Amino acid sequence: MWRMEVREDEAAYTGPSIHDRLANNWSQTAKKAYRWTSATMPVDAGTSTKLMTVSAAVIAESVPLLRQGDIVDVAIVSGIDYRTGRAPVVVRRVCGGRDAGCMDGLPLIIGGQCNAIVKARGTARE
Repeated sequence: MWRMEVREDEAAYTGPSIHDRLANNWSQTAKKAYRWTSATMPVDAGTSTKLMTVSAAVIAESVPLLRQGDIVDVAIVSGIDYRTGRAPVVVRRVCGGRDAGCMDGLPLIIGGQCNAIVKARGTARE
């Protein structure tokens, strides 16, 4: 499970990157069959922090409408096939991006680990 920031409003999301569309069987049927968004998180790359991106993640039915900047928990799967819905899954919205009280209560990033938390404005918490 990775804690990530929503990159794009769910309502405005148009699909994964071209590379992921070709490699993982993206289709318009998949887009209509599931709720989707994209998420990102910082990862320590030794000398710098890079962003790791999930190009497309299915949103669980229990998760409310997602907006850019929301913090979510994402379950990562292997053998991605967007056509069948086998993709990373947003299982929970942790904080709304506009909820300053909730965002301030999140744990700090420790050493840029993969379960990092990011602020809604896209900068790592210090």
